[in-house]
Amino acid sequence: MKKVLYILIIIVNITFGQDVHFSQFSQTPLVINPGLTGNCTGEHRVGLNYREQGSFFTKGYVTSSAFYDGKYLNNQSKRKGYLGMGIVLINDRAGDSRMGITQVGVSFAYFMELIENQIFSLGFQGGFGQRSVDYSNLRWDSQYSNDSYNINIPPEFASRNDSYIFPDVSAGITWQFKKDKYIKTMLGVSLHHINPIKLRYLDVGNEILDRKMLLHGNLQYILKNTGATLIPSFLYERQGKLQEVLCGMLVKLQISELNNAKKKIENYISFGVYSRIKDSFIFTLVIGSKNTKVGFNYDFNSSALSRANNHRGAVEVSAVFNIPYKKRRKSSAML
Repeated sequence: MKKVLYILIIIVNITFGQDVHFSQFSQTPLVINPGLTGNCTGEHRVGLNYREQGSFFTKGYVTSSAFYDGKYLNNQSKRKGYLGMGIVLINDRAGDSRMGITQVGVSFAYFMELIENQIFSLGFQGGFGQRSVDYSNLRWDSQYSNDSYNINIPPEFASRNDSYIFPDVSAGITWQFKKDKYIKTMLGVSLHHINPIKLRYLDVGNEILDRKMLLHGNLQYILKNTGATLIPSFLYERQGKLQEVLCGMLVKLQISELNNAKKKIENYISFGVYSRIKDSFIFTLVIGSKNTKVGFNYDFNSSALSRANNHRGAVEVSAVFNIPYKKRRKSSAML
């Protein structure tokens, strides 16, 4: 029975990927790249994310994240640079066994304008993770008698709750280029699980968690004499033999402005569609006001799995707060 369960655990990892992921990757900067730590509009930033998927089969995946980051040693001179510091918490659980992971990471990044209008950053993240699985709610073949399940038969692993802690190290770099007040772009690359991490369940063998390489980028283009901004973006992940490509575009529309103590406070709405190649279409809505941005999305499944789940996918909600609010510059619709 141990070998059977071990095979099932490996299948789960192969099918759904070895790491947690969010469709709103722009709302999870410290998850995708430590080099984005401190890359916020205000001096400080707080974010929350919640994702639920797969509940149409059994108890599905529930993934949540919270993070804080801020700018430190910032003397307002980009050429002298500034330090970004932050912390991120991740929790992921799935199935009756509540198999999943809890992680905490502390991030640091340094930003400097090495070339005019081009800002580079180098970031590192170190922390710990805990993987666990609880077998007490599972049914075992030893509990079946005469082709029927007998709850009175003691389960094979009634008291087992496998759990282990491991260190985790990641690093990343970013490049930002601002051509003028209308065009701004960013590219980044990060490497996760730099140190070897062993996956251990039921004491049956040891699997090494593959390192993950991640490439991401976006472009913000303000349409002149309008309140509209086009924001195409992409995310590419590769972990072992697994890979994921996510790309699409948001259209941001400025809907109103309010004068508050001679500051321009922007209210806007963004909407768009992304594609997780060979898996799903992601319909996204973002609502922003002052220093708050709230995002919603639904992943409409388009893979072969859609025959079984009737195209149902995942629901995701996010919220990001920038403190203090940085007033909008004249003739700019970009926060």
